[in-house]
Amino acid sequence: MGLDIYLHRYEDLKLHKELELQYEKGSEENWYYNGRDYKELTEYEKDSARQKDEDLKTSLGIIENDSIELPSLKYPDHYFKIGYWRSSYNDGGINRILSNLGLPDLYEIMGKNDNDEYIFKPNWDVCLQRIIDTINQLRQKPNLRCWDVSWNDFKNPNECEITDEESALNVFLKQKKDTHSDAYSNSDGYFFLKEPAKVLGLVHGVKKMLFRNDIVLPCVYVVTEGENEWYIQALEIMQETIEYVLSRSDKDKYYLHWSS
Repeated sequence: MGLDIYLHRYEDLKLHKELELQYEKGSEENWYYNGRDYKELTEYEKDSARQKDEDLKTSLGIIENDSIELPSLKYPDHYFKIGYWRSSYNDGGINRILSNLGLPDLYEIMGKNDNDEYIFKPNWDVCLQRIIDTINQLRQKPNLRCWDVSWNDFKNPNECEITDEESALNVFLKQKKDTHSDAYSNSDGYFFLKEPAKVLGLVHGVKKMLFRNDIVLPCVYVVTEGENEWYIQALEIMQETIEYVLSRSDKDKYYLHWSS
């Protein structure tokens, strides 16, 4: 799970949205078989509905928009692409890293507001300056990470069986036995089974409860070594994407698809 961002070009976005609404309504009718669930349909009924969808798309004259996804000129093997960016929801997601280091995240850099639609057009010129500023600031930041070890709000403390060092160690040994992953977190804690995290500090603090923001509970903030280079490269690829759009004669037809 995570935030996925795609670059698209629309010849006429307003017309595209109108046609998409008509298509969605018609497609619902194509797939309606007396209210039966998809898994209850026969293969013939499924194939028939798919063909009706294709015929509807043709009759409406829906033209597929151009989706841009190109390898970076500077870092062609990087996960980020010219036209595709991603921030996972875990501690390693670029939004989490940037925010923890006191820098603008992807929402702030691209000027994405909560009330914007999932397809929106950024101010590309303004975004270019923001991304350059953020890259320069990130280069000055220390290679550190900070995350908290706090109570899991989804658990009942009265039912917790981890009550001493021995029971905690048993949980760790079970995780080590049952998984082939290198580093991960789950409802039981954080585990580094291949390469130990280099812990530089343990800071006592508090954290707001997930479902009761008016209540804070004790926690420990863990400071570890990190590496910023991958994230600097990711931002540079975002810069490449923005410069790609700004170099187009029809730059006003380029939009971002924002998955969440």
